[in-house]
Amino acid sequence: MSFLRVLLILCALTCVDATGAEREVRIGVIDTFNPHFSSETLGPTLAFMRAKLPQYDFVTDTIHTAKPVESMKDRKVDFFIATAGIFSELQQTIGAKHIATRRRTQAGNPAESVASVFIVKAERRDLKTFADLKGKKVVASQSNSFDGWQIAMGRLADEGYDWRTFFSERRFTHFQIPDVVLDVLSGNADVGIIGACTLENLESEGWIEKDALRVVGDKSDGTFPCRRSTDLYPDIVVGALEEARADVVRDVTVALLTMPPESNYDWSVASNFKAVNDLFRKLEIGQYAYLHDRSWSGLWNRHKEKFFIFLLALAILAAHELRLNFLVRKRTKELRVALEEKERADMDARESRERLSRLERSGAISQLSSMIAHELKQPIGSILNYVSGLQDYWRKTGLHDELSSMALDRTREEAERICGIVDRVRAYAKHKNQPLCRVNLSEAAERAIYTFSRNWNENVVLSKCLAKDVYVLGHSLELELCVLNLLKNAAYAVRSQEKPLVTIRIELQNGKAVLEVSDNGPKLDDKAFGRLREISDSVKADGLGLGLAIVRDIADRHSAELAFHRGAECGLTVRLVMDAAGGTDSTRVEDSVRKHDGNYP
Repeated sequence: MSFLRVLLILCALTCVDATGAEREVRIGVIDTFNPHFSSETLGPTLAFMRAKLPQYDFVTDTIHTAKPVESMKDRKVDFFIATAGIFSELQQTIGAKHIATRRRTQAGNPAESVASVFIVKAERRDLKTFADLKGKKVVASQSNSFDGWQIAMGRLADEGYDWRTFFSERRFTHFQIPDVVLDVLSGNADVGIIGACTLENLESEGWIEKDALRVVGDKSDGTFPCRRSTDLYPDIVVGALEEARADVVRDVTVALLTMPPESNYDWSVASNFKAVNDLFRKLEIGQYAYLHDRSWSGLWNRHKEKFFIFLLALAILAAHELRLNFLVRKRTKELRVALEEKERADMDARESRERLSRLERSGAISQLSSMIAHELKQPIGSILNYVSGLQDYWRKTGLHDELSSMALDRTREEAERICGIVDRVRAYAKHKNQPLCRVNLSEAAERAIYTFSRNWNENVVLSKCLAKDVYVLGHSLELELCVLNLLKNAAYAVRSQEKPLVTIRIELQNGKAVLEVSDNGPKLDDKAFGRLREISDSVKADGLGLGLAIVRDIADRHSAELAFHRGAECGLTVRLVMDAAGGTDSTRVEDSVRKHDGNYP
């Protein structure tokens, strides 16, 4: 039984402690008020709440104004009482909740219940405007007093002054009454700052004579019962912290809002604290103190949005500049490449024209060399025969003398020298020193087509169908010249047609390489068609016939068959047939060359 009794006593004590902990409600008082606050407001309010809410044990703690957040957390405060300025700061920093705001019974709006007053001695006629107050000595209660300093500094800021340097000397007495008023009356300070209605209360209670003090910058307009130098702001606020229980917050809120007026005050709800926030931002204090920081970190905290926008704009401009530079370099490179290609094209065109000219001159010289060598051989042979006959005659008759013999010897030597020259020219014309070799006819035709396309200015459509890698035995340069002359003749033939077309084809047929060049030019009559077989005649009105002569010469050199075919309705086809290069040895090539050379004079 004794053990059970002890256990019951311990449980009872535990329940009592738990109940006591739940009953206790701690209220922190952040003291920046005048001495009358405790008797006029705090005492009656606590007495009413204790009577209204007997289930709670209300305990008050004085909170240090320098570090209210840390102090309230150390004391585990549920509610707090502070000026509207401190409440606004706590609301922005730790999320304090508004419960009730003290309102003067004469004021209709709880958000417009307090203001500040600049007071000077009435006899100081030199202090009438704010400009007169600049550089003077000021006295106030505390630097963090809402109506005793901060609201007043907002008026100076509105007037365009730097409130931090406006006064030459600042003195804080901690209490508005009676210290601030006595300092102004005694002349220890030029100007004092007190809360609105304080001056009227002092005069009505006989503390000072009426009109002993004068208000500077009076903004009275009849909407507020007292003189004031500033705008109106909310009065003292009761706030709750996040740690407060919801049921306790509800009960306290209901109790405060149902409390009857006491000493010209009652508790109401002020839902708008924007004016307080704007005041602190303007003064750069409280939660906006960082705005007054001119260090790099302060500037960053103050203007980080602008910095972000500026950096973003700078990044966009940099990216745009990089893009422009990239595009300029790209376009410059493209232009440079285009100019280089144009220069190469012009150079290729010049080289093609020069090459074409050399090819034509080479063909013409070869043909003319053969003709000249053929014609000179017989007269020189006759000269040698006459010289030989004359020398035999003189030897038989003995009529010759030494001078005549020397002249005949010199004549024979010169004639034989001419024969040597003619033989060398004939050897060049017959290419005796250049044996046939394996040549890609398709590539030679491609080069001819390229040269033709670069040098022919007429609007001619060139169609090609070239078998790949068709090899023949011959000379690449001569075959190229042959194809080029055929293309030029075909292009000349279709120059007057509405839709000029030249077609070139290369294919293998039964071991033969077949080259065909066709056009859709006008149909040739018999006479013009017959002239195609003439070496020095031409079907062109201004032609010399060398083009076809070169073609025939090259065809003969390569043992090729050259044929001309007229179309049924129009056009002409030139067909060149050669042995394909598969399996032909060098001996047979030389034999075919020598056999073919026998046809030349």
